[in-house]
Amino acid sequence: MAEERFTGRPPSAAVAARLPPGQHVDDGFPILTVGPTPAIAPDDWRMTIDGHVDAPVELTLADLRALPRSEYRGDIHCVTAWSKLDTSFTGVSVDALLDRVTLRPGATHAIARSYGGYTTNLPLGDLRGGRAWVVWEHEGRPLARAHGGPVRLLVPHRYLWKSAKWLAGLRVLDRDEPGFHERHGYHNDGDPWREERYSIPRERREWQTATVVATRRESAAARTLRLAPATPAAHVPGQHYDVRLSAPGGYTAERSYSAASSPLDGDWVEITVDRLEDGEVSPHLHDHVVPGDRIEVRGPVGNYFTWRGQAPLLLVGGGSGVVPLMAMLRHARHVAPSLDVHLLYSVRAPEDLLYRDELGAETTVTYTRRPPPGWTGLTGRLTPDVIAAHARPDTAAFVCGSHGFVDSAAQALAGLGLDWERIRTERWGPAGPD
Repeated sequence: MAEERFTGRPPSAAVAARLPPGQHVDDGFPILTVGPTPAIAPDDWRMTIDGHVDAPVELTLADLRALPRSEYRGDIHCVTAWSKLDTSFTGVSVDALLDRVTLRPGATHAIARSYGGYTTNLPLGDLRGGRAWVVWEHEGRPLARAHGGPVRLLVPHRYLWKSAKWLAGLRVLDRDEPGFHERHGYHNDGDPWREERYSIPRERREWQTATVVATRRESAAARTLRLAPATPAAHVPGQHYDVRLSAPGGYTAERSYSAASSPLDGDWVEITVDRLEDGEVSPHLHDHVVPGDRIEVRGPVGNYFTWRGQAPLLLVGGGSGVVPLMAMLRHARHVAPSLDVHLLYSVRAPEDLLYRDELGAETTVTYTRRPPPGWTGLTGRLTPDVIAAHARPDTAAFVCGSHGFVDSAAQALAGLGLDWERIRTERWGPAGPD
């Protein structure tokens, strides 16, 4: 079995005690965002506290800075399985903000609202008692825009999707009301110590064994694994699977990989693994797994970045960000061969091109560093003009790649008049600036 050759990088006992189930330490600060990144000047930032209160209030950043400062120093945990230890944020406690309003009888919950439209729900008990902050500094510096600056919510005892970036307000409610991710398959509570990641059927939350039935090399750094789960479940294009490897001594490591295949391809699913030189799981899957090996999988998971037949369809991928988009393209070829669909695919060089034998007339490739000899197509980064040639206001757009790539493409699409809900984004890769 593949797990017998996996050794992993087990943390020390002291670090392991600080990691919730399924988490691993990331020394950086990965960037994960829904939709385009808002740009709010600090002087223009405002937040409101309204809803089930006697009188709403509006606060500026200057108002926040006038309140007693409070610092959080500790750990944060993302639903995508990374944890950042011993980090710090500075701002004000949510207690101090809620003290500025009078809650009406029966107030029980709040919805945090972000610039850009994102929402997430929390019981008031999760926001009070010194458990939550509104922050504008990270590790002594102004909070970077990519991480929610100028101001974000911080609820460190919940998965980070509950810590809304680019905070625009808190609406107090007399009932629970699911937010954005809670409506798209994430757990309502999001407690990392209870591993409350997803609100999905039980059979998809449980680990099962999958047999590797085939592998193929897509590039020097990418390899596709065809997995046959013991209990197959049809995925929606864009969903992902969690993969867990076990080492001797009981240590396990989990990572998430997007499905690359159509659910109509068979009772199996394909994932494409991009080998990261400093990775723990991807080198093992890329270098050592062979047909006949068995690995543990869980899923499929995710409801936000999924294609469910919307048209016209524009897919914009950078590097290995093309993987979930390929599942959408393959599925579209199955169910709607005449669908208005186009894939814009950005890669650095010819050796980085994935699925080269399947890319057809509906695909436009651009090489950002080195095109192949005799290439007469696009070179350089995808420009707004290139994106505009394949988009219109009713387009359903899916964008996947590194943070900078996704943000640039999403901003271009938003500039064309696409509604925020029609631009679905997924980001991967190294940490951004903090």
